[in-house]
Amino acid sequence: MMLVCGLLAQAATTLSAQTSMGTMPPGVSNGEALRPDLEKIYASWRKAMAESDARTWQNVTATSRQVELRNRVIS
Repeated sequence: MMLVCGLLAQAATTLSAQTSMGTMPPGVSNGEALRPDLEKIYASWRKAMAESDARTWQNVTATSRQVELRNRVIS
């Protein structure tokens, strides 16, 4: 669940930037605009997990999720 929140936060930031710059394609709803970004981020996260690539995982995982996971491991 936290991963999804992190992914949504990243995608929302991208969408916000697109909307403020006026680069949203005409007729595209917010949900449709988010889908490619979310799929790209999820694919990167999944690949990092499958390959045990800590550096890529760190780049595509929200800081709050990293801290939460680190705290669980330590405690």
